[in-house]
Amino acid sequence: MLILLKLRLWTGAAGPFSLYGAANCKNMSPKTHPVRCYSEKDGQPPGGSNKFKKRKNEIPAYPKYKSFLFYWLPIFIYCLLIYIQSSYPSPERVPQFPYIDKLVHLVAYALLGILFYRAYRIHIKNNLKLVMLLSIASSSLYGITDELHQHYVPYRNADLMDVLADVLGSILGVYAYRFIMDKPKADKPKK
Repeated sequence: MLILLKLRLWTGAAGPFSLYGAANCKNMSPKTHPVRCYSEKDGQPPGGSNKFKKRKNEIPAYPKYKSFLFYWLPIFIYCLLIYIQSSYPSPERVPQFPYIDKLVHLVAYALLGILFYRAYRIHIKNNLKLVMLLSIASSSLYGITDELHQHYVPYRNADLMDVLADVLGSILGVYAYRFIMDKPKADKPKK
């Protein structure tokens, strides 16, 4: 009891000198207010609507598993297909058109850049430049690692021109997709 009395005196004396000026436990306790829950029967709450309004160009929020299935799983499947295709030895006959393989690299990595752009766009909503940079870097990096993988496959070789086609395809795919899908829609004039 004597200890509690001394503690009370000490807190009373230290109150004006304390950080928040709380002289006793009564001033330190948080003040709570009852919260009223509203249902649809009650109508709109007094502070406004409890439902969020969807903005014009807002991307819908998906649960994590749906986000993975819809945005990230296609990337993994596509990268696996590229890996499997580049694991086979190169064809023995030369294609009829020169540099057709560079065009194939360009188109393949344009699609990979688009897939990365879609996936990053869901997670990074406010910074389109960062999304574009990450998409181009990710698909280009995969193209570089694919060429390194081809270096160790029998009857295949790593080619710097293929890497350049991969990077250029990534850039073209990301910019084209952004221009087509994310360009702001012009407001129609009201009559």
